[in-house]
Amino acid sequence: MIQLIDITPYSFLWVNVTTSLCMLIYIFATNHKNLIAKIPMWVTVVFTLAVSVRLLFPVEFLKVSYTFASYKILPKVDSVINLNTATIGSGFNVNIYKILCEIWGTVSAFLLFRYFFNYYKFCKRLKYIPQLENKSFEVLRELKSEGKYKFKTKLIQSPGVDFPAECGYFKQTIFLNEYEYTEDELRYILLHELAHFKYGTNWLGLLVNILEMVFWWNPVVHLYKRYINNIIEVYVDSKVTKGMNNFKKCEYIKCVFKVFEIILENNGPRIDYITPFMGKRSDKLLLERFKIIGYVNKVNIPMCISIILLVLTYVFVSCRFVVQPGWEPSSNETFNGDFNFNAENSYIMEDNGVYYLYYNDKVLLYEIDINSFPNVPVIKK
Repeated sequence: MIQLIDITPYSFLWVNVTTSLCMLIYIFATNHKNLIAKIPMWVTVVFTLAVSVRLLFPVEFLKVSYTFASYKILPKVDSVINLNTATIGSGFNVNIYKILCEIWGTVSAFLLFRYFFNYYKFCKRLKYIPQLENKSFEVLRELKSEGKYKFKTKLIQSPGVDFPAECGYFKQTIFLNEYEYTEDELRYILLHELAHFKYGTNWLGLLVNILEMVFWWNPVVHLYKRYINNIIEVYVDSKVTKGMNNFKKCEYIKCVFKVFEIILENNGPRIDYITPFMGKRSDKLLLERFKIIGYVNKVNIPMCISIILLVLTYVFVSCRFVVQPGWEPSSNETFNGDFNFNAENSYIMEDNGVYYLYYNDKVLLYEIDINSFPNVPVIKK
């Protein structure tokens, strides 16, 4: 049976390098001249989904990918990661690559388990907190009626809450600190929190949280998560203030600044699945939100098209090309005598008339004579 897809350390490395580069391009391109609010959220969602799927499934498409052989850097990397550190039992070798995979998998599994287990316990505790019939609840009920929001929302206001925040994927919970907000301030705060659930921003936050926990060793993923959190807040502000006159926008800005001061007096968000009204020490984000609220930002169509082209280019490059280590033997006969080439451990890939010999899923030779390897299957693109 001919193998069509495969995952090797080098296809994994190639996908992570290209994805990190693509994320950095996106961050620096859209963070220029207030472009954050000029790009629709669906464009950001499509981009995030594309890079997430490719990161989580770094497969090499054998009949599609074009292989570049590295003869200087990757062979040295290969000699390090495949260096045997111990032999266990009947010839089971432990090498650097296996150790790194075990460490990565163990840490990722621990982070994911802790995240979802804590969220489960948190939701269980929320069930026992009663819904208070107070002024804030009446304002919430009015807003949901005006906006025709059909989803369930639980409001919790207590001394144990430090600042306004919300959470939830299927049912929403809004948290309010015990502060004497005016009715207008309550409306602005609750409108903001309701918009998070209405537009499904928590699901995007969950996706980038999972990416961060799985790829905890990749600094670009951490940077991208923080950037997405900023985009979410700017997007929600733009939705809430859409249609407001200048006076109401100024009142909304005052409310945002007041909540920002409250958050600065506390320790900031303590758990990832809670979305605070404003993160601690977000002075730059605060200014960006004020700019977005104060001005009408039309969709930047050329920038949206550029991002879509970036996604298509990224998918094409990461799927079409792959870099593998290559070795330059003195002759084909030398390798033919030293290795037992057969259909189980080898195959030949033809690409634009050039034949590559793969041995244990690594490029061993190129520009070979296929007649020298009669027992090796040939895969043609």
